[in-house]
Amino acid sequence: MHAKVKGFLMRAVLAGLGPVSFSLAIALGTAASAQSTQVGDTGDQSTEAQDMGDRSSGGSEDRISPDDRGAYLTNIAGCTHCHTARDGQPFAGGQTLVTPFGNLITPNITPHETGIGGWTQEQFTRALREGLNEEGKPLYPGMPYESYTKMSDEDVAAIWSYVSTVEPVDNEVETVQLPFPYNVRSAVEVWQSMYFEPGRFEPDPDHDAQTQRGAYLVEALAHCGTCHTPRNAMGAKIESRRFQGASAEQWYAPDISKGPNSVLTKWNEEDLIGFLSDEHSRNIPAFGPMSQMTNSLSKATPEDVAAIAHYMLNAQPEPEDTVTVDIEPLPADVASLGASVFASNCQSCHSETGEGKPGVAANLVNNGGVVAQSPNNVISVLLQGIAPNDDYGVMPSFADTLSDEELAAVANHVRRSWGNEGPELATPSLVDRLRAQNPEPEGAVDLAVNCRSVSDEALTDDLKTALSERAQDPSDDAASLSETAAAFVAARPEMTRDERLLSLGALYCRELAIANPGMAEDDFLSANLSFMEDASAALSDGPRD
Repeated sequence: MHAKVKGFLMRAVLAGLGPVSFSLAIALGTAASAQSTQVGDTGDQSTEAQDMGDRSSGGSEDRISPDDRGAYLTNIAGCTHCHTARDGQPFAGGQTLVTPFGNLITPNITPHETGIGGWTQEQFTRALREGLNEEGKPLYPGMPYESYTKMSDEDVAAIWSYVSTVEPVDNEVETVQLPFPYNVRSAVEVWQSMYFEPGRFEPDPDHDAQTQRGAYLVEALAHCGTCHTPRNAMGAKIESRRFQGASAEQWYAPDISKGPNSVLTKWNEEDLIGFLSDEHSRNIPAFGPMSQMTNSLSKATPEDVAAIAHYMLNAQPEPEDTVTVDIEPLPADVASLGASVFASNCQSCHSETGEGKPGVAANLVNNGGVVAQSPNNVISVLLQGIAPNDDYGVMPSFADTLSDEELAAVANHVRRSWGNEGPELATPSLVDRLRAQNPEPEGAVDLAVNCRSVSDEALTDDLKTALSERAQDPSDDAASLSETAAAFVAARPEMTRDERLLSLGALYCRELAIANPGMAEDDFLSANLSFMEDASAALSDGPRD
């Protein structure tokens, strides 16, 4: 057990808290043996550690009504994710986009004078359609206007109407932080003349309405090609290799084309709909930047998500060019080290078969993010960890506990086990490079490594909400737990009283880390202990272990 946890529990025992302290000791696990180690995805998208942690499931109650057209379209287009910095105000900008040419910072798009408060609808439309700013100068293609140019007049107008009414935020952003000569906008004019062709989406008369809708969402609004299509040395998409996978900062957006190397070859329509809806089909949650997109689509209509899945699996064009992908041989000593590291650090959650357990750890088998051409995704997750959410516990960061050699070996192990065939090998030098690119783990990751992972698949939404509300206000008294405890007893009648206390404590520990990522560790542990005392008093009597 972590030394600080031990010390705190010892102080609690000495204070005379006895059995509750013992229960807390069980509820607070160790990073190596008791929490969820998760790597999962079929895909891609953004920049900060916040992006990794955003894996929240979206139920029907979270959906945005298509009647609120501007908000609905803005959500699918990903405007909130790109234009909101970690701990920043919505749409106020400040998110860093790391490109091969330097950094771009997303601008403030709220109706404040430091944002787009002085813009006209015509200027906003030109930005989306023509890649031009309010002065008529070219925008850097960090903004996906290559896709947005295909949006309909009605959709562009609806998005303008919506962003014009969001809360104005005073936040002046220096958007271009590129070195010379990339910071010269006239060079972008040349780039646009060579690689950017404005134009609307053109429906295919041979396709039915569902396929047309899916094509429009994929090609225009959701801009899937921005991350999943490889680019040339000038940063332009290679359209002949459409959707065949590409590096995106420290991540790799996998091949989702109709080609032979696509990760979608192992997916059916029903499972892909579940994955895109953030419902964790096959126990594979999205991670990294792709978690932003699944979070957005969890709020979309089932019809729109189904249209995307149908188009991607059945109607997207065959690629003009494909690349032969060779499977690099895995040296025996690397394979042996990887198996050993996995058994010691990952197997307790992901299981010997790699299939994990819903609510605890992701399935690593036939997982698109795991078996993508590059091992970047697996390495980045091992370095950053993943913050817990309402559906999964924490994936700890191993940046400080495993060497570059060990991280490379275990990445290769999960990419080459259980039938997985991740082509490129991870190397210690690649791990070293990605260490420099990956941000520090989120505060929620560091706190939640103290939480034991338990499956919450039997919990109702009401129970999750109650625990979340208590986490928002840890000082709340025991009375507020009475109904929660009674509901938990009803939901899990087979449990003993101590098992219920253990489970509630572990689940609350997760929620507390999510709600208070900046909390000091001692305060975090103290709040957990207080909850365990209150939960112990609130739980109805039942058989003890």
